[in-house]
This record gives sequence, C-alpha cells and structure tokens, in this order.
Amino acid sequence: MSKHTAEVIIIGGGVNGCAAAYYLAKAGMKDVIVLEGSPSIGHGGSSRNGGGVRQSGRDVRELPYAMYAVQNMWPTLSEELGVDVEYYQKGNLRLGKTDAHMEKLRDEDHRWQRGEGDMPIPL
Repeated sequence: MSKHTAEVIIIGGGVNGCAAAYYLAKAGMKDVIVLEGSPSIGHGGSSRNGGGVRQSGRDVRELPYAMYAVQNMWPTLSEELGVDVEYYQKGNLRLGKTDAHMEKLRDEDHRWQRGEGDMPIPL
C-alpha cells in the first residue's frame, strides 16, 4: 500500500531533492515523501552532472550558501554518509573563449576584489 500524504513532499529525487530529504530526516522529520518520475533516483540531470562544487560564477545571493557548504558540509560528507563522495577541494579553471566571455570573467574578478565572490587566479 502506498502512502499518499506526508508532512513534507519533495518533488524530484535528484541531488537536491535527496539532500533535502536527508537533512530533514537528520533534523528529526519523520514524515517525508520524495516523488521521482524516473524508475530510479538521481536519474535526470543529477546523473549527468559533472560533479563540480563551485563558488565562482554564482549569483551573489547564492554565495553565502555555497561558501557555507564548501566550509561546513562537503569536507565531512564522506564520513557522515559512510561512502566516498569523491570531494576534493582543488579549485577550478575558467578560460575566456571570446572577448565577451573574458569581460565577464574580468567582472567576476572585480566582484571578488569588492569582497563579493571567491578568489580568482588570473593566468
């Protein structure tokens, strides 16, 4: 018999939906349903994700959340879950492919200099 009601219903069993369900359960929530349209969880966009955890190139409103996760969640996630999530903090490389893209990267550099983003390393 399937359950049709819950205190919290999460639509989508990708990385965000599963993480939301996990942290709700960890916080003591016992009545959570994750709805997934595919036969298995993580089958959609999450299965094709390159796996990058980044702070650069984000909307400034997202930065506090991204920075919190990089400092407080990702480093201990493998230990917490008992599985190697293959998280390594090595940085990333962004190359400007066109003049317009180079200008965008320069703008991000200026945002960082004003304290609004993570540190770029110019090449």
